[in-house]
Amino acid sequence: GCVLRADGGTADGGAADDAGAPDASALGGLGAPCAAAADCDLGDGGDAVCATRVRMSDVRFPGGYCSRACADDAACPEGAVCWQASTIDGFCVATCGPLDARCRPDYSCGTPATGTLDDATPICHPSGS
Repeated sequence: GCVLRADGGTADGGAADDAGAPDASALGGLGAPCAAAADCDLGDGGDAVCATRVRMSDVRFPGGYCSRACADDAACPEGAVCWQASTIDGFCVATCGPLDARCRPDYSCGTPATGTLDDATPICHPSGS
């Protein structure tokens, strides 16, 4: 089902730079904490997952991370890229910039040492990954 944003989705036109704003997180948007996929709605009608760990890796997502399984950036909503966190797990993760504070506690903005990205886009990833 559809979930309407508290702002009706019209105040900011859904700009890419608001993916980590409180209104998205309150509704279980990309990067929000979660316990199950039902806690997540990425806002674009696609399937959401609650990522808690990366298979074949020591990487964990503290508090869960609303995301989507992906093989490439095209599978991800606006404001996200596909992080191939291991040989079998790819997750849509929020992009970020060095001057914003969009990443949650226990997450860092940058290029993770684990896995691969299609380019060097900084992402919100579990700290230490």
